Amino acid sequence: MLRSQLPGPDSKPVADPVGDFGNHVIALMADHPHVIGYLSRALIEGSEFGSIVFDNLADRGRARWETLMRLEIARPDLDVTWGALNPILLALVVFMLRTQIERHLPEPLTTPAQLQRWEHAVSALIRHGQLRREAEDGAG
Repeated sequence: MLRSQLPGPDSKPVADPVGDFGNHVIALMADHPHVIGYLSRALIEGSEFGSIVFDNLADRGRARWETLMRLEIARPDLDVTWGALNPILLALVVFMLRTQIERHLPEPLTTPAQLQRWEHAVSALIRHGQLRREAEDGAG
């Protein structure tokens, strides 16, 4: 399920890789909240399934960021391991702490407006921290 929802390491690079990944994550959260809940519990409990999913996400993320490095889209000083883990961790922490986060939002996180708001905030953080300045200017 997750593999079909998120871009793989062999995916063709897109004009806005950060926004593209973010759109996949918010679609997963909007369309499959039960999967997100199950995954969150598996990760918190340290189950074998949670470890398999996390390792797969990390491997796929690393491959994506290695491609962005090779294409000179990512910052040349980027630590690829942390570059790959940061977006994953940002999403997983939001999944796990959703109830707490929603106490600070005007409506549930799964509403279209709040999902877009979250995606824009995370994408801006990654764009301005992990991509070259030229790539930031071209992304929208």
